[in-house]
Amino acid sequence: AAAPRPEPAPDVQKGDRLKPGDRIPAQGQYMCAVCRFRKHTRQFREENPDGLFPPAHHPGALWELEDLRS
Repeated sequence: AAAPRPEPAPDVQKGDRLKPGDRIPAQGQYMCAVCRFRKHTRQFREENPDGLFPPAHHPGALWELEDLRS
């Protein structure tokens, strides 16, 4: 059996969409809501140590929380 993993705050759920410039709320994988390009929080933080989402790939696009696994 898989070991239980810590869940983020109850207000963060798979499918939530966040704007570029918002603080990254939970460790996991996010995708561009337009083209489905995927990126993990580790990659975001390597490029943006401030912990904020970078601009999405497409004007006006949002980042969608896809997976909460670390």
